[in-house]
Amino acid sequence: ALPIWPRKKAVEVPECEWTDHRLLQSSPCKGFKTLLPAHLFACGVHWMMREIELADLRSSCVKFDSANRMVTITWQHSKMDTEGRGIARTLQCICEEGCDLRCPYAVLERLVNNATLKGSKDGHLAFSEGGTGATKSEIVGDWRKLYGKAVSGHSTRRSGALQYIRKGWAVSQVGYLGRWKSNVILEYAQEALESLAVNASNHFKGSPTEAKAVTK
Repeated sequence: ALPIWPRKKAVEVPECEWTDHRLLQSSPCKGFKTLLPAHLFACGVHWMMREIELADLRSSCVKFDSANRMVTITWQHSKMDTEGRGIARTLQCICEEGCDLRCPYAVLERLVNNATLKGSKDGHLAFSEGGTGATKSEIVGDWRKLYGKAVSGHSTRRSGALQYIRKGWAVSQVGYLGRWKSNVILEYAQEALESLAVNASNHFKGSPTEAKAVTK
């Protein structure tokens, strides 16, 4: 029989690390290929997007509801979208004392505004100086400069899944936001829950803990 090799896992970047940048900070200068790489990583965590999806993401795919501070992304080309109709998901700002990189609305607002002001060609949110769309390798290369050489294009997706589940999100909710149609999300759930006490749930406490984002 052929040996069964363990699944290679992308490195998780802890929330305290990917949020350790100012929302309104300027792009890093020397040695970086993309503009606002920390914001791109945060966006990837919020929506559990890989680097290939971020490289394709354009401002035309993002719709803001400023009155309710909700933001919707529509993916027109996704391997999860077998019928080709497009997949849309919505998150909301629920910040109480000012927004930071944990806010999906504020981060996307910053990325879209930056793309517009800097003249990003075709509205790419991941782009380099001159407005050309950033490549997958450029995006990951900048993330490694920020968070370590072991980071990969899947680190955003895995970090988001693990961190949402540890915060108490239902596995079905995480699977919906992350657009999973396989049992991989169950592996993430098991890994995330193994690091918690079994009774570390809102049901065992006096009051529920607010989630950091909500799905439509």
